[in-house]
Amino acid sequence: MKKELSKKDQILIAGIIGIFIVVVLLFVTLFQPLITRILDYNKQEKAISEQLAKVESMSDDREKLALELENIAKKIDYFEKKLPQQTDIPEILEELIKIGEKSSVTFIMIEPQNTKQIAVGNSQEKTYLEIPIEVKLKAGYHQFAAFISGVENFQRFMKVDNIKISSKDDSTEKLHEASLTVSAYAIERKITDEKTN
Repeated sequence: MKKELSKKDQILIAGIIGIFIVVVLLFVTLFQPLITRILDYNKQEKAISEQLAKVESMSDDREKLALELENIAKKIDYFEKKLPQQTDIPEILEELIKIGEKSSVTFIMIEPQNTKQIAVGNSQEKTYLEIPIEVKLKAGYHQFAAFISGVENFQRFMKVDNIKISSKDDSTEKLHEASLTVSAYAIERKITDEKTN
């Protein structure tokens, strides 16, 4: 048994359907593009945030690299002072004498030997010079140790080897004779380098 809707109910249902259609049309025409735009803006914001994070990271990396470069420059400067480009033997001898005076040692002999050219690696292009100096002196153990320390802590690279210490049993002095080789180092300047400068 079918019950017929009254005219009032039909108008009510038609009104609800009409409102539903209007809502759907409003959603499709107004709200959907708005929601789509909001979603697009969210994607753009995310992309910009990622780019900004990359830029900030690059900025941090740049600051770290700048600091690292500054440290490397300081190390290069330090090693250039320790390994100069000249073989100024009189200056080296003068510095050895000053170290000896500070250490209270007495020199018997200081004699520079022939400079040796030493290749770095397999190539003959990079070489440095070794300037050996034979030294004989008189000193107590403490003075001798202070002299060795002074030489090895000098502002340029210097090496001490071939140490021989002898003492005289009949001596009332607590001094011993020592012979050693002090080697200073320098970078060899190539003729091509000098022409380009």
